[in-house]
Amino acid sequence: MLLALGFSFVAKAQAPAGDDSPGELIGRIEQLSQQGKYKEAIPLAEKLVILTKRAKGDEDPDTATSLNNLAGLYEDMGDYAKAEPLFKEALEIHQKVLGREHPDTATNLNNLAELYWAMGEYSKAEPLYKETLEIRLKVLGREHPDTAESLNSLAELYRVMGDYAKAEPLFKEALEIHQKVLGREHPDTAESLNNLAELYQAMGDYPKIVMIRLRGVPAYYAVGRNATSRI
Repeated sequence: MLLALGFSFVAKAQAPAGDDSPGELIGRIEQLSQQGKYKEAIPLAEKLVILTKRAKGDEDPDTATSLNNLAGLYEDMGDYAKAEPLFKEALEIHQKVLGREHPDTATNLNNLAELYWAMGEYSKAEPLYKETLEIRLKVLGREHPDTAESLNSLAELYRVMGDYAKAEPLFKEALEIHQKVLGREHPDTAESLNNLAELYQAMGDYPKIVMIRLRGVPAYYAVGRNATSRI
């Protein structure tokens, strides 16, 4: 998945027009990524990092964005060893330039947490998810979809770790926010119901799964389909 943290910002970088301009590169990278052609997209993303650093400098949010996007491509390819230092470099830039309590910093923390999740490094992912949630609660407030997504991500991590007691209240809080902010018939609300159903399935609490089905989640959601709501 191509990271959405501001290709539009990177496009502002000044560079010669033509096929190698940031705008052209962004379009080609996005197209290749959507087609799953990550190996072809990576050289273009590397070139975009060079152009952005040249135009904006090493410590600019646009540079961090280009690093994030390159890291995301490596992650999609399963090359976690190359993705990790790029995510870390982008995070360092955001923390220094934008500050710790900025939505883009939170997004960067979440990206690194997701990488550690994919690597099976749950002990590294947990504090990053917690910090992301803390920032979003403070900056965006409790009743914001991004806050709900952070609650859900942390809950999903606890579910995978087998810590159901910690996962359940987080899933419930995410569901409450989605229902209030997005409505009962929104796909994200259905996904929250699904995630809670999967938790109850893991716990062997089948009566609660039946109750969730009665609340409107499609039956196929509540029979073990893998949740995909991490951000």
